[in-house]
Amino acid sequence: MLRPGGRLIVVATDWSSAVWYSENASRMRRVLTAWEPHKPWLNLPSILGARLRRVGLQPLRQTAIPILNTSYNPASASYWVARSIRSTVVGRQNVTEEEAAEWFDEFPELEKNGAYFFCVTPVLTEAVKVV
Repeated sequence: MLRPGGRLIVVATDWSSAVWYSENASRMRRVLTAWEPHKPWLNLPSILGARLRRVGLQPLRQTAIPILNTSYNPASASYWVARSIRSTVVGRQNVTEEEAAEWFDEFPELEKNGAYFFCVTPVLTEAVKVV
């Protein structure tokens, strides 16, 4: 609940913008497709402005905050995202435990070979409650 003139800030990730390199592109697509039900809105930033207007808020601006990981380690966002994905995809879209493990185990190898790449775009949305 916001009083008139109150401000809202939302940071939501546009998962449709994700680029995640894999030497097995079809497996990557299957795993990410299996993970989609975990996200209530795949592309929330693109629909957030209209939804805010419907409830009496005026969007002020949206700012992209790209996350780019070219290294796979505990200091990278994708390191932790991968752990979450692995634990939720088994049994969905015919992703087996073995396939999820192979997907997950590829990342240290890509890191070792200098080939790791992950990029996704969270968007910061600012809005104000209409007076």
